[in-house]
Amino acid sequence: MTPPTIIFLNGTSSSGKTSIAKALQATLEEPYVYFSADIRKPMLPPFRDGLGWDVDVTLSNLRHGYYACISALNDCGNFVIADQAIEDPAWMIQCARTLVGRTAFLIGVRCPQEIAERRELERGDRTSGLVASQVDTVHRIGIYDLDVDTSVLSS
Repeated sequence: MTPPTIIFLNGTSSSGKTSIAKALQATLEEPYVYFSADIRKPMLPPFRDGLGWDVDVTLSNLRHGYYACISALNDCGNFVIADQAIEDPAWMIQCARTLVGRTAFLIGVRCPQEIAERRELERGDRTSGLVASQVDTVHRIGIYDLDVDTSVLSS
C-alpha cells in the first residue's frame, strides 16, 4: 500500500486553490481530506485593544499549529490536500521542516493578478486588496514539484 501523501497548494487568494483541492478529491483514487488554511480565521478570538496579547505572535503560533495538524493528519494515515498563501520564505521553511520525512508535493497555483482580483470581487467573502498584497510575495520561493496556471486550465 502506498504511504499517504500530502499535496500542498500554494497561491494567492482567489488563485484557484480550493477549486483544485475539490477537483482532486473528486478524481483521485485515494480518499484525500481537504484541510484548508481558511479554517484558521474562525478560530481566532476577536481582536480587542488593551488585552496585551500580540496578534503577530498569535498568528505565527496558529500557522505553525496548522502545519503540525497537516503532519498529524498524515501520520494517522490520511491522504491530505492542504493550501495556504505562503507569503514569507520563513513560513515555507517552517512548513517544510514540519513535513520532513513525509511524501509531500508542493504545487504552485498561479493566475494573472487581474483574474485573481476579479475572482476576489466576485466571491465577496475576501477583503478587497488581498490578492494585490500577496501577488509579489507568494511565489518568491519559486521551487515547486508542479506549477499550474488556472487562467489557462480549469481545475
